Amino acid sequence: MSKQLEALKSKIKELVSEIQKEEEENELKKEVTATGNIAGYDTPRAFSGPSQSERDAFHKKMAKAAGNWTLTENRLHKLRLDQTMTPNQKIGLGVREIRRKVDEIEKFLEWYGRIKKENSMKGENFWKRTNRHIYRMRERLSNIGKNITYLKK
Repeated sequence: MSKQLEALKSKIKELVSEIQKEEEENELKKEVTATGNIAGYDTPRAFSGPSQSERDAFHKKMAKAAGNWTLTENRLHKLRLDQTMTPNQKIGLGVREIRRKVDEIEKFLEWYGRIKKENSMKGENFWKRTNRHIYRMRERLSNIGKNITYLKK
């Protein structure tokens, strides 16, 4: 029995030493890095965000892809400098473009009104932010009406 006991002890010692070696190897693997011991980054802007011009270009690209147009002072400047059209043509084309956008907005409002009616909703059941947006849209439409009146005079 003592031979079996000695064999068992030696087997246990072997297993314990193997486990310790594996743990030491795992610890070493955790400490090893893939980049080595470098001093730092060679690019000073490695983690900075895009510049303002890059962001603007991205926004214009996304607006164009979505079928939207952006309002900028440059657009007004280009329109003023455009010699191919008379002022009447410029105003006529602009009003036509605005009319199309207003038609689209009117269609959307009809859709949402239909949804409201189908679900028997009341304005007081809207989210707080939705009511604020509706109020602001009403104010803006009032200002648009004033601008249209001025344009007509």
